[in-house]
Amino acid sequence: MNPSRRRFLIGAAVIGTGFIFWKAGDQRPSTRSSCACTSLLAETIPLPLSVGSNTPAATGDASAPPTDGFFPEWAEHAPFNKPVRVYDTESAVGRLTTQPKEIALKDLARMHGHLCDGLVISYVELKAALLRLFPDGVVDRTDLRVVSKNGPCWMDAAAWLTGARINFQSMRVDASVGDGFIIQKISSGETWEVRLKPGIFPEGQAKLESHIRELRAAGQPVDPADVDRFEAMANELSRRLLDTPPDELLILTARSGYRFHFNDLYGGRGDIINRDLHR
Repeated sequence: MNPSRRRFLIGAAVIGTGFIFWKAGDQRPSTRSSCACTSLLAETIPLPLSVGSNTPAATGDASAPPTDGFFPEWAEHAPFNKPVRVYDTESAVGRLTTQPKEIALKDLARMHGHLCDGLVISYVELKAALLRLFPDGVVDRTDLRVVSKNGPCWMDAAAWLTGARINFQSMRVDASVGDGFIIQKISSGETWEVRLKPGIFPEGQAKLESHIRELRAAGQPVDPADVDRFEAMANELSRRLLDTPPDELLILTARSGYRFHFNDLYGGRGDIINRDLHR
């Protein structure tokens, strides 16, 4: 065959084959089984998150990115919602860091599970007392002991902000301290007690909370409207606390000579101190 004719036929065959594949690619199969190549592509290209009812965005799946819906906008920008600066150790063997970090109310809410009036009260009280103990504005969380009542908000806030722990015998649980705290600087013994001024906590809110808790303790149903009303009152109190200068909210009392006792379960017998005294 003439070489020129052979090259022409080969070129025509290549062009024709390319045209056939191009036309085939333009025809989309109607079923999965009609084209294995297209099926493979469909399996390897992920669909957008908005497509389908079983995607994380549609179902609230745990793999969906977290949001900050637990922390309201008004709290984020409240004038007296400022973080606490703290020192901690920098490793497991206990050398103190030279660089402070910040702990914010939002961190407390994330750890505690929600923002509530008890958490805000604890935050405001603890921060004010800590700044009395550390007037330079940076709190050494390795040098603190605290007394708190056994309330979830109070205990969580105290542990998070002060570093005190029951297992380290640096946190005492004592119902008599009420809705306040006693905080002591270990190295100096300086101690402050802090609590809200009378009248700051709304009486109506206290009564409604007691009513709800009494019903639940008795195994009786609670009206959801009462819970909604209580939560609205608690949010209003939280806003007030974060919008008001601490000096207008708190009573801070220096406790000179205060002796911290981790607990009172153990001790010597007091009824034998004069057993050797002669009549």
